[in-house]
Amino acid sequence: MSRPTPDAPKAAWRRWARRTRGALDTAAWSAALRTTLAGWPPYASATWVALYAAIGSEADVAPAWAPGDGAGPRVALPRLEPDGRMTFRAADGPHERHPLGMLQPTADAPSVPPDALDVVVTPGLAFDASGGRLGYGGGTYDAWFALHAPRALRAGAAHPDLVVPALPLEPHDARLDVLLLPGGARPVGAPAER
Repeated sequence: MSRPTPDAPKAAWRRWARRTRGALDTAAWSAALRTTLAGWPPYASATWVALYAAIGSEADVAPAWAPGDGAGPRVALPRLEPDGRMTFRAADGPHERHPLGMLQPTADAPSVPPDALDVVVTPGLAFDASGGRLGYGGGTYDAWFALHAPRALRAGAAHPDLVVPALPLEPHDARLDVLLLPGGARPVGAPAER
């Protein structure tokens, strides 16, 4: 399937991205991304970092938030509340499976205030060189960024095959500051790899 044109609808881009991502070696991509994250100075110096629990063919950053020796930043994970809002809660407590399939903290996990987060790592189907992110269509990250406008760095968990020059974006689509890629972090606005 060839890459859609920049003016193609988001649905066409999502089909392309799902197919492209499905052909990746997710285990290798995940391992490389965890290495990038561990060596990225903003992550290493953070007090609180928001990560995510992977579903399907998303890059798995789970070892970065799995309970360990206590070194590194504290980790928050997203929780989709019954009213559809996304909140972030401490990752080091019990978890439950959301009906959409992702693991999330239980409702009694401590809430992490938006202004406490230093870095927010977001999943996505595709990304562009200007910080655009193509999500799944629910708008939960876009709504959270618009509502809270946190000071946190916004980072996308990306793969070079899924970084394109331009995506069809709308005014409400939140932009990212950095793309986390195998081999390193790239600030938005840097030349695309492909």
